[in-house]
Amino acid sequence: MHRPAATATRRALKGAAFALALAALALCVAWATAPAAHASGPVLPVPTGLWTPPASALPASGDYVYLASDPGDYIGQGRTYLYTKADAVLGVTTNGAFLSVTVNGDESWTGQFRAMSSLSQLQAGYYPGLTRYPFEDTSIGGFDWYGEGRGSNTLTAWVAIDGVTYSGSTLTAVDLRFELHSEGGTPALHGAIHWQADDPTQPPGPVLPIPAALWKPPASALPASGDYVYLASDPGDYIGQGRTYLYTKADAVLGATTNGAFLSVTVNGDESWTGDFLGMSSLSRLQPGLYPGLQRYPFNNPTKGGLEWYGEGRGSNTLTGWFAVDGVTYSGSTLTAIDLRFELHSEGGTPALHGAIHWQTDDPTQPPGPLLPVPSGLWQPSPSAVPSSGDYIYLDSDAGDWIGQGQEYLYTPSDADISVSANSGHLDVSVSGSEWWYGDFQAMNSLTRLQPGLYSGLQRYPFNNPTKGGLDWYGEGRGSNTLTGWFAVDSVTYTNGVLTAIDLRFELHSEGGTPALHGEIRWGTGEPSRPPFPTPTPTATTTPTPPSLGGTRTTLGLSTPLVCDYGAANLSGTLAGADARALAGAIVTVRAYAGGVWSTIGSTTTDGSGAFVFAVAPTVISTYQASFAGDTKYAGSTSPTASLFPKAFVTAPALPRTVRGGAAFTCSCSLMPRHLAGSAALFFECQRHIAGRWLTKKTVAAVAADAGGSSLCTATVRLPTRGAWRIRSLHPTDAQNYAAASAWSTIRVN
Repeated sequence: MHRPAATATRRALKGAAFALALAALALCVAWATAPAAHASGPVLPVPTGLWTPPASALPASGDYVYLASDPGDYIGQGRTYLYTKADAVLGVTTNGAFLSVTVNGDESWTGQFRAMSSLSQLQAGYYPGLTRYPFEDTSIGGFDWYGEGRGSNTLTAWVAIDGVTYSGSTLTAVDLRFELHSEGGTPALHGAIHWQADDPTQPPGPVLPIPAALWKPPASALPASGDYVYLASDPGDYIGQGRTYLYTKADAVLGATTNGAFLSVTVNGDESWTGDFLGMSSLSRLQPGLYPGLQRYPFNNPTKGGLEWYGEGRGSNTLTGWFAVDGVTYSGSTLTAIDLRFELHSEGGTPALHGAIHWQTDDPTQPPGPLLPVPSGLWQPSPSAVPSSGDYIYLDSDAGDWIGQGQEYLYTPSDADISVSANSGHLDVSVSGSEWWYGDFQAMNSLTRLQPGLYSGLQRYPFNNPTKGGLDWYGEGRGSNTLTGWFAVDSVTYTNGVLTAIDLRFELHSEGGTPALHGEIRWGTGEPSRPPFPTPTPTATTTPTPPSLGGTRTTLGLSTPLVCDYGAANLSGTLAGADARALAGAIVTVRAYAGGVWSTIGSTTTDGSGAFVFAVAPTVISTYQASFAGDTKYAGSTSPTASLFPKAFVTAPALPRTVRGGAAFTCSCSLMPRHLAGSAALFFECQRHIAGRWLTKKTVAAVAADAGGSSLCTATVRLPTRGAWRIRSLHPTDAQNYAAASAWSTIRVN
């Protein structure tokens, strides 16, 4: 019996069953061959279609890190990078199944990979489905790559380990590739790492011979002999301001110190400069040759070396340059001579600062002494304006002069308290009459005491060129930030090393102006008085906030009081999103810079207004920075740096309650931080009560001695005049601490 409909139905059912079977088979095959994101180990073999670096881009031998960034990739900025041990420090460390890779070259990078938690050490294979370490699913593993201020908030990635070798539990070799997509984007960052523990590659040394085309100073611009520092600044160069400078030991203090392959050069003249020159990390000391491709020290590629030159309040955030050592001599490990040239381009600019340094330890050059005879054309007071005999101080101020206000002043012992004292080549003068004044006159550093003659080309003391001397005159709430001037010692007498008489004239122009303040000091008897203590205000350093890492951008601020008490201060700041919304409950990490290294010192949490306060305990000048790591919504951010300048800590002087006039007694106090034993770390200011006012009569330098974590500062003091006195400890501003003064201690002189 023919049944066409039934036959067709059976055929259709058989076809459908066959199609379902094929689909099931395809599904099984797909399941069996696809990488398993949650497998107990990596996928083997490694799939053949994964990214692989072109062989032509890699070195033939030796360790390397190769990065290839797609256009639009934020981390790598669309560039290709190759690092070997010849041009970067490559570091690889492991801990179980965790791998960390660091690159410190022209750029700095860090990579972190943690395999699935089921592994006790890395294994060859393919690791798919990775998310950002350390926020990953530990059963799958995590990965991160970041540097140059750029990183990911979120990412997806895979890692392929093509080979890995251990000696026991110690990693000895690894070959690894990766692909990373940041913030859910399509552009990828690819990388390949080849590392072996026994790679002997070292950075090359300096280039020899030095290329002849490099900049050299014109011979006509240099002295025929002796040490020098020569600077030639192109128009538009920020550091040197387009000027040419020449310094020798006759007009500046030139210093050169070394530590291994590091050289520091200092110039203290009419301007002040510091230069830092660091050889490549493969050198134990500087060698002749060219050191090219340099970045700013100390943020340089260690395999190439670094360079910096700064001064007069000017320096570089970033720079490129070279230096060439034309000759260098050591006696053992001590540098005895060096000839060096350099070229520096600041902030990516074309204008250059060039410099040449010639230095030998045995250069006998000394600054010249005062000019004799004193030129006859210099200012002198009119004979009718001053007494014919006796001590006096006379001031004659031009119209428009800020200090003296265009007036004349005359003081004698009958109407003012005049104090004059000398300490080595420094003269202190104070006047307390109907007005009060202070004067400082400093000889060149080649003199141990004042001598007759002209001291010219002077700047404001104590910021003066030490080889020329310095000058300052101030009072009545008026003084100079900068000045030029001269003083002339017409006669001076010392008895047993103590100043007993002086006749001195001076001229001072404040703030670059033409009007002058003139003065004459004639003094034959008197008692010492105090030197002023300059306290320049420190300036907080700032650095620009790095780019946002993704998500809604954030702004993190940080502020400090600038000057603070010893060991006690608060940092404060705010954290907000680009939408101006305060970020409450966010964790802010604080780090400090000390000894050339940044280190984390703690963290705090923002309040409801996004503000935070963090207590610190600086004992010397310290720099801080705050950072927010970011979260799923808000990008991380870093604050500008801020510096704290803590005051020194000084106690009130310990002294007897009464003493006989002229009798010696010991005055002592404690000082923190501890200062160099034997140094004149602070001064004792001695004031006498006269006619209802306390007037400073003298200061005495105190010598420091070690006392555990502090210094015990002592001095022998003599107070010649009967009456009520008081003494306090004064620590001047130095490189570590801001100026500080103690409470007063009283004493009665009978």
